[in-house]
Amino acid sequence: METMKKRRVKCIILNIFSGIFAILSILLGFLIYAKKDSNARFLKENFNINADFTSLNESISKALNSLFSFGLQDNKEIETVNANIQYLNLGENNYKTLDQSVCMIDDGIILGSYKEKNDTYSVIVSYENGVVASYSNLSSINVMNYDKLKENDVIGSYYDSFKALFKKDGRLISINEIE
Repeated sequence: METMKKRRVKCIILNIFSGIFAILSILLGFLIYAKKDSNARFLKENFNINADFTSLNESISKALNSLFSFGLQDNKEIETVNANIQYLNLGENNYKTLDQSVCMIDDGIILGSYKEKNDTYSVIVSYENGVVASYSNLSSINVMNYDKLKENDVIGSYYDSFKALFKKDGRLISINEIE
């Protein structure tokens, strides 16, 4: 009789743990999807659902960075591009932003947008201030060739980092030299 009760308790405990792990698996799956498709392009195209996970990703990243901060970013520079845009310089022209989006640094026109072999995108922008910029390693883009955009309009988003090169008067410049 005692063994029947023990088996029943074990069965109940196993059912509870199975339920908890099922919920955690669904939650983890959603968080992976939200990270990989922060603009919810799949949901928009297939289910006509408008969603945006950039603020969710930003909140989670901030929380995790504060929990697991080991001082690894202390030697990285935060560079202000304009009043609303800041880039975290990762070196070798690789950057991050706070919200995983790449925005226009001035009014300008999209000269070209390309899908690369590795399923990322590159965008060439001509700004009114004379700067031509190349943004690459983007996971998704919100622009088409010859779109005229304003300062702070979103060009696209990225997963881990993006590469940006700036050219003015025929020479490569750093983001600090952008006027």
